Amino acid sequence: MNDRENTTVIDQLVPNAVDGDVIPAVQLELSLDEPQLTYRPKFPLPDEINQLPRDQTVCQYCGVSYLVLSEIKQLEERIEKQSSELIDLLAQTQIKDEQIAVVELENKNLNKQLQEIQKTDSSIYQIRNDRDNLRCQVDDLSAAVETAGATEKRCMHELTETRGRLDLAGVQADALRHSLIRIRSKCIHILCDSNVMNEITKIRSYLDKIRVHLELKDDAVTMHKAGLECRLRDAEEECATLEHEKQCMEEHYARNESRMVEKRRQWSEEQGTLKGDVKSTHAFGYSHNSVVRENRVNDVIALILN
Repeated sequence: MNDRENTTVIDQLVPNAVDGDVIPAVQLELSLDEPQLTYRPKFPLPDEINQLPRDQTVCQYCGVSYLVLSEIKQLEERIEKQSSELIDLLAQTQIKDEQIAVVELENKNLNKQLQEIQKTDSSIYQIRNDRDNLRCQVDDLSAAVETAGATEKRCMHELTETRGRLDLAGVQADALRHSLIRIRSKCIHILCDSNVMNEITKIRSYLDKIRVHLELKDDAVTMHKAGLECRLRDAEEECATLEHEKQCMEEHYARNESRMVEKRRQWSEEQGTLKGDVKSTHAFGYSHNSVVRENRVNDVIALILN
């Protein structure tokens, strides 16, 4: 068997690989539920075949066993059959695609027509809305005209009433003018009277005296307040000074007390219990004098505050 003869089908399919015909055929072949090429044989080869020389069982061109070549031949036949089926399927698919394209084109045309119809409907709806709006505007204008007419009538009536009130007000103004003239003449007559002028002068002088007295009272109160504030500040300063002196005396007393205690302890250790008692008596006398001085300071502070 010649390898070139066995590869004629593949050579015919390879040029169509650019169009994508071989790849679907191979994929279709792999999807079939048939025995694969890589399987273990059920029975071993006969001894006659095993004893044949290699040049009788193997192709001299490609080196492939004749058994494998027969399988390849069967596969090529199946590939040719499936390729023809695939070509038919591709043709049917192309027809279906053309039909789908026609249907899609019809759908596009229908969609365009539907959009045009919708636009027309929207235009009609807009025209109806505009018509309704115009009707509402006409009704509003009619109502406004009627309201304006009623307002004009009411204004004319109010104008007539206002004219009447103005005429009455003019009469009343003339009467008030005459009354003011009479009152003015009476005031001038009263002012010309000497007794009235004397009373007015007395009242003015009395008011001036009261004003001067109030000013003097205000000045006196202000000065008294300033004096009290000054005395209060002095008292506060004196209290602060006495408080500071008291604190210093207490600190001094505490220091002396601590020194006296320490000295008493030392003297008790050195001179005995008797001398320690004498020193304790002196310390008590000093403490009593400090208490007396503190009481005097407190009395002075209380007197200043009162």
